[in-house]
Amino acid sequence: DLFVNYDLVFDELLARNAIYSGFISVAGVSTLTGIVTTGTDLFVGRNLIIPKNSQSESLNITGVSTFVGIGTFESNLFVANTLTAGLIDGGAF
Repeated sequence: DLFVNYDLVFDELLARNAIYSGFISVAGVSTLTGIVTTGTDLFVGRNLIIPKNSQSESLNITGVSTFVGIGTFESNLFVANTLTAGLIDGGAF
């Protein structure tokens, strides 16, 4: 175990001989600043919250995306190409 009472700063960090190659587990609140790049998948175990602020107001997803459950959009939804749906309920007018 490693206990650090104040800040711990890394210039470079390499994890070896972990459960998975290059696996680092961080528990608790983690703040990442700047551009974060992963060489493979990014897994979020519970909620991904992207707060609206002055620096970033969008989430860009490219490629095939699967959404399960109810999707809620508070503004307009734009689809550039074909939208395929099994059932569309427009509600009462």
